[in-house]
Amino acid sequence: MTHARWYARPNDVIGGWSVTPADVPPSSGIPTVADVASESIARHIAAQHNAALADGADRDQPS
Repeated sequence: MTHARWYARPNDVIGGWSVTPADVPPSSGIPTVADVASESIARHIAAQHNAALADGADRDQPS
């Protein structure tokens, strides 16, 4: 899950917003990475993760 792009999606199950490792709603059954109240926070989380992917950073490995 950490090596996939993340997407901000409206949470169609409990409301609010989710960050998912696939561009599908949480009701699809794909596990969410985060559930938050606002779109801006979900987009920020996804953008930070995706920027780290683009830089080739591996957050699972110590630096």
